Amino acid sequence: TITVRFSPTEVMPCARQLVCAFPNTNLGEGMTPLSVPLNGKVLRPWCHFELAESSYLSSGRRAVGLPGPGGDTGPLDPMTKVLEFESLGTRVKNTRRFMVLNPTSVAYEFKWDAVSSGPAAPKSAFRCLTSGGTIAPGKKYEM
Repeated sequence: TITVRFSPTEVMPCARQLVCAFPNTNLGEGMTPLSVPLNGKVLRPWCHFELAESSYLSSGRRAVGLPGPGGDTGPLDPMTKVLEFESLGTRVKNTRRFMVLNPTSVAYEFKWDAVSSGPAAPKSAFRCLTSGGTIAPGKKYEM
């Protein structure tokens, strides 16, 4: 029995060749050693949002007829993360902060863009104070 562990530390192509070799032995002429190709796929997110868990979607508090990010109505992807705000009135400034982790080994830039639901969409009540920046490798950035 041969056990092979796949424990990548970086996102990179992972194709290897497992070759059977016995010390101090020679194969006969024309013979090739037993060889097995190994291929692995590395999955890692480009970023990780550290958000408090919300029951907004799972509890049914979201009306099914509301449009989603693409403008379509109906249920959202169950992997959707919700950032909830609680306000005590109108014209009250509410602030939510959260961290974003860069789990990769390279720095990358980000930019938040407003997404409207069409040309006649009303001005958003939300704005992001951190509109862009650079997240260093292995570091967190406050949004």
